Amino acid sequence: MDDWVVILMIEVYINTEFITVAQFLKHINLVSSGGEVKYFLKEYYFYINDTETSSRKTKIYPNDVVNVMGKVFKVLYRED
Repeated sequence: MDDWVVILMIEVYINTEFITVAQFLKHINLVSSGGEVKYFLKEYYFYINDTETSSRKTKIYPNDVVNVMGKVFKVLYRED
């Protein structure tokens, strides 16, 4: 019997060309201010498309997949 792994992707919508890691963390309510981002990234791994980053200014684009704190997010573009 084959083992199955199910990954739930949470859709996150942006209406700009990109969003920074700091903006993303605030957008999904993992931090409440930009000042918290620096400390958050020291404590937790943050991956964009399976590449680890610790920079607050790294850009996340639509169709990128973000993994943080065991959750997987799919970033999508949507006009408001």
